[in-house]
Amino acid sequence: MISHKELSQQTKVWVYQADKELTDVQVEIFNKLSQVFADHWESHGKPVKGTLELFYKRFIVVFIDESDEQACGRCVDSSVRFMKELEEELHVKLLDRMLVAYRNKDEVRSCTLSEFKQLIAGKQVNADTVVFNNTIHSLPEFEKMWEVPLKDSWHARLLEEVKD
Repeated sequence: MISHKELSQQTKVWVYQADKELTDVQVEIFNKLSQVFADHWESHGKPVKGTLELFYKRFIVVFIDESDEQACGRCVDSSVRFMKELEEELHVKLLDRMLVAYRNKDEVRSCTLSEFKQLIAGKQVNADTVVFNNTIHSLPEFEKMWEVPLKDSWHARLLEEVKD
């Protein structure tokens, strides 16, 4: 598989966050299954110029380079089906969009949105806490806006909600 660093700036990105850190065995399973998936991934009958990568043993990021032509809906749908298969195979949740991930020193943690609000209220998390903005959609956003201080992310609205 290629690296996302080899793809163009027209690359689309989807971030899937696991509800817990993957074990070494789960990482090995992910690596094998994602290689098989990528080897057979097609759009309009042609191989997809894209990749799947694991970050921090917690985030599976799908990259599809659209510089040559757009990926068809079936190609994107097949990646979502693959995420559902990975959920079953790895025994993790990957499609729960109500999870928030943040850094606590050198550790990546995740919790529900309501738990995150409690962390803000309890001052365990603040405007400078690094969060993972999984709503990004492009390679440039991934490179510059995926890991950002809470105050620079959509999460900033939670600071105001907790004040009220």
